[in-house]
Amino acid sequence: MNAERLAQLDTLTLKHGSHESAQAGMCAMEAVSWLAGEPHSDAPRCACPVITRAVIQLNDRIGNEATRTELLRPLLPKIIGTRAGRDVMIARGFVAADMSVRVFAPLALEARGQLDLAKSLRELRPVVDRETALEAEKAAYAAATYADTADAAARAAYAAYAADTVGAAVYAAYAAARRKVYAEGVRMIERMIEVGGSTNQAEPEEKR
Repeated sequence: MNAERLAQLDTLTLKHGSHESAQAGMCAMEAVSWLAGEPHSDAPRCACPVITRAVIQLNDRIGNEATRTELLRPLLPKIIGTRAGRDVMIARGFVAADMSVRVFAPLALEARGQLDLAKSLRELRPVVDRETALEAEKAAYAAATYADTADAAARAAYAAYAADTVGAAVYAAYAAARRKVYAEGVRMIERMIEVGGSTNQAEPEEKR
């Protein structure tokens, strides 16, 4: 991690979308590249692709610049060094599915008065493997008629079941953004980071 840039982190404002250069502005993942001392990109080599896609989805769906910066900026140093092997990526996909089905979808259902359905999703077994992912997918799909967020959650769970780790992250982050529960989306990313940890290294790992 670039120490000089880390010292400037509190002055950084996170922008919507991608940019041609750091001088033109930075979204959250472009800021991770900048902070890690990598070439300008929204797909830094030091970061897990699963986490990257979730962060990009949240970054671009948080319409308020101040809110985006407040919520996502503290994550940036933690994302550096999260690139890991396939097993960790799969585990992070299960985290995305778990949060989307047992947190984001129930919030949407509760807002529509579907309290029993929301309760049934909250009480599902945690999504930690293919069996529980498929169970979650079926339950969320059954609730999809009542909330688009539940449909997104079902898709996240099926993606996790199918080992489409990036897809699980995208659908889950979309589900969080759909309900505007951005803080819960940040909590999902923090859980993903915890799964494999972060080396916070100055030099990015080679892609495995």
